[in-house]
Amino acid sequence: MIPYNKLIKALDDRKTRIKEGLFVLEGPKLLQEALSAKLKLRAVVVSETAKETELIYAAQKACPVYRVSTKEFLMLSSTVTPQGVLSIAEMPQYTLVDINPEPFFLVVDGIQDPGNLGTLFRSALASGAGGIILLKNTVDPFNPKVVRSAMGALFKLPFVFEVLPEELKGFSSELWAAVLDGAKPYYEIQPQKGVGIIIGNEGNGISTKTAQLAKHRVHIPIDPRSESLNAATAAGVLLFYLRKELLEKS
Repeated sequence: MIPYNKLIKALDDRKTRIKEGLFVLEGPKLLQEALSAKLKLRAVVVSETAKETELIYAAQKACPVYRVSTKEFLMLSSTVTPQGVLSIAEMPQYTLVDINPEPFFLVVDGIQDPGNLGTLFRSALASGAGGIILLKNTVDPFNPKVVRSAMGALFKLPFVFEVLPEELKGFSSELWAAVLDGAKPYYEIQPQKGVGIIIGNEGNGISTKTAQLAKHRVHIPIDPRSESLNAATAAGVLLFYLRKELLEKS
């Protein structure tokens, strides 16, 4: 077995994460969320300055806990201001069968900014989505910056990644593509249960191949002084519209 310190650094690399089926969580908040979600933990590393809290005691029941010097911890951490706790966890394993299309779900096509993807996870979870489908060429959901910005949503919502657009055919009742050209205001369309919202790349939008799968092309009317909305913001508007129409009115 690779020593935990070498493993943590190796997991900075996406290929290693995929090969090992492991990823790193930084901070006590994410450890707490992982324990609450019953995520399988391989090891927890704490700085010598970290206090013996109930969280650390709980972690000791789930996996080995190692205490290291402050210097070594700083070498292991990838954040500017480490919080004294690092955890190695097994990746949740889902397939398309685990994604519940009802009442609605999110499809992400080519988002590259880790912060945006993390925010999309939080918005999808908060709105009540049944899951997230990440198409090929979308940023790795286990990228450390995605994990941090998702703030635990990654552990509570089923998702699949590296999915090809053609795999969406027949998956749900309908898809909506968030685009600008040839689109109707989103509130002019009455959604059906099982609808999926497609959000595209920050600069290029949704790929032509993916957009062709959509039953409806929708946009969010904005003030003419503004050029566009951030992808994560746009997704939030659409997801909570679906929540209002499909959950709160039912």
